[in-house]
Amino acid sequence: MDSEYRHFLNIWMKARTSGKSEDNQLLKKYDFDLEGVHADFHAIKNENLWYHRAVSAEGSPLLFCAAWYAVHAFGRHMLYPGSVSLLNWLLSGSLLSARNLMVSAKNGQRAWLRSTEGDLIDTMFIRGEVGNPEERHRTLVIACEGNAGYYEIGIANTPAQLGYSVSSCPFSYLFFYYTFL
Repeated sequence: MDSEYRHFLNIWMKARTSGKSEDNQLLKKYDFDLEGVHADFHAIKNENLWYHRAVSAEGSPLLFCAAWYAVHAFGRHMLYPGSVSLLNWLLSGSLLSARNLMVSAKNGQRAWLRSTEGDLIDTMFIRGEVGNPEERHRTLVIACEGNAGYYEIGIANTPAQLGYSVSSCPFSYLFFYYTFL
């Protein structure tokens, strides 16, 4: 085990047990699976929202079975291509260099959001350039990254290059339905 990996493991173990934000900040310098990290923000349910009632889907049992199989076999992968290991492997080099650029050149800050269901959402916040003539840094653009959810190479780059402040999240309906503390 090399010294850099040993150093990462020590930081990860300390952050996992302590829950302190200083330890989390050190941990955010590494690219890793988010298992065991403490979220920066926790969602709370908004009881004032209303939802449409589900429409009963009446149809043949064969159609129901085919639809169930399609959704469970490949539907999730079509909705969230970022969950496909092959796609992650193919894009890993580009994602890593783009993430490094966001952090080093744009002073991007990673944040971890915990949904009410317990899911952990990895986001990136970029503060706009202070001092541009239009004061664009005072406007926050919230970019939801569509299907694959790669904020590193997604639509958030355009407003960031124009000097706006950006919060880039992978697409998630939870982001719209709940308020984060």
